[in-house]
Parts: sequence; C-alpha cells; structure tokens
Amino acid sequence: MNSSLQSGSEEGVIELTVEELVQNLNDDTFTKKQLQSLAPVLEKLEDQLKKQEGVVTSANLFSPGTGLDYEDQLHKLQEISLEKVRAKEQKIAERMAKLQERLAKITK
Repeated sequence: MNSSLQSGSEEGVIELTVEELVQNLNDDTFTKKQLQSLAPVLEKLEDQLKKQEGVVTSANLFSPGTGLDYEDQLHKLQEISLEKVRAKEQKIAERMAKLQERLAKITK
C-alpha cells in the first residue's frame, strides 16, 4: 500500500504516504492522551505547592524565633489585611474612573 496524497501550494508540493499520515495521526493522538493523563497530576502538584508556600509564609510569621507576642502578631495581620483592602479599593477606584470616562463619552 504505497499510495500517496499530495498537498501543495504554489511554492511546492509535499507528498505524504498514507502510512505517514496514519503514523502522524497516531503520534498526535498518543501525545494528547499522555497530556490528558498528566493534567490531574500536574494540578495536584500545583495545589500542593501553593499549600506549602502558604504554610511556609504562615510559619515564618508565627514562628517562635521571631519573638512576636500575640499583640504583635495581631498587629502584623491587621497591617497585611489593611494593605490588601487598600489594593482592592485602588482597583475599584480605577474601574470607576474608566466607567465614568466611558459614560462621559457616551453622553456627549
């Protein structure tokens, strides 16, 4: 079975045998199946990495070697929380400004 298919353009002609086409299709299918089977494992690894990074940062904040008492820890957590809230407020303010600009353009 040595039939061939021609796929070409004005620049040149590419000849592929049916066996080559089947082999290419099998390779593509095999690669896709491998990637699909690896996806859950990769997701689990990413989740574990995120959890571990969270534990490390929490451990660094509350480790006994830092010498922070309860009040200091509470104060530090409040500062972190306040920074997050300010960042979100800034994003909201930027969005509002953009929306107001759009509204002004529409009403003109």
